[in-house]
Amino acid sequence: MSPDHHSNESNVALPTPGTQSEPSPVTSGTRRIRRALAAGAVVGASLAAAVGACAVAAWSTAAAAAYPERPIRLIVAFAAGGGSDLVVRLLVPHVEKHLGPGAQFVVDNRAGAGGGIGFAELARAAPDGYTVGLINTPNVLTIPIERKVNFSLDSFELLGNIVDDPGNFAVHSSTPVKTLAELATRARAEPGSITVGTTGIGSDDHLAMLQFERAANVRMTHVPFKGAAEVRTAVQGQQIAVAAMNIGEALQYIKGGTPLRNLGVMATARSPLAPDLPTFREQGF
Repeated sequence: MSPDHHSNESNVALPTPGTQSEPSPVTSGTRRIRRALAAGAVVGASLAAAVGACAVAAWSTAAAAAYPERPIRLIVAFAAGGGSDLVVRLLVPHVEKHLGPGAQFVVDNRAGAGGGIGFAELARAAPDGYTVGLINTPNVLTIPIERKVNFSLDSFELLGNIVDDPGNFAVHSSTPVKTLAELATRARAEPGSITVGTTGIGSDDHLAMLQFERAANVRMTHVPFKGAAEVRTAVQGQQIAVAAMNIGEALQYIKGGTPLRNLGVMATARSPLAPDLPTFREQGF
């Protein structure tokens, strides 16, 4: 994968029943959640795109006819205030509405290890329909390759894709760097001096940084954080030089007053969210 095509996809998912003597994942509860997710998608997806997160939700198996009889735990593998967290909190009210009277989701942020902590927590959950989660790609695919963990994509039953948000490099608006070429020039002049904040080791942001290093023949310094909100805080305080984050997230932070300048979108074509922002490919990377 080249830096001209990096995005964060998020899906709603459940832990799979495995070998336990549980009902089939395709139960009435699971079907109801899928229908509720689909019903809320018209509003939820547009809201998710506005904040720029990509998420897949995972659900445990639902067996009770009166489902849900208690609050449903929704695990987010990144810190509060980031793109994944914001997408969930915007989408949840619409899913609750269509799931039925009394339905309630409780968001549980389990941040760290590029999403690995939250994904592992979801994989361990009982497949009873009362634990769901947001899983993000490529993190859920790359982390098991990079290190030993107790989950894989097969650990989850995927319920639906919410949004796909391309990657982006952003810098503090007061810095002189305005293009990827200028960033590469500075990185070559002082190898290792350019610090890049990401949402963790093995995240889409981290992979994008590594691919840019290869494409530009430069060496930068990786600074992992627990979520995009922490990356935003660090670049705003100029504790890091570059924020590797999704374009939707960056645009929302700028709208909220964060002094950022976006350098390029990691997609094969310009994003409709930022039509004036050139892609990495257009800039030669």
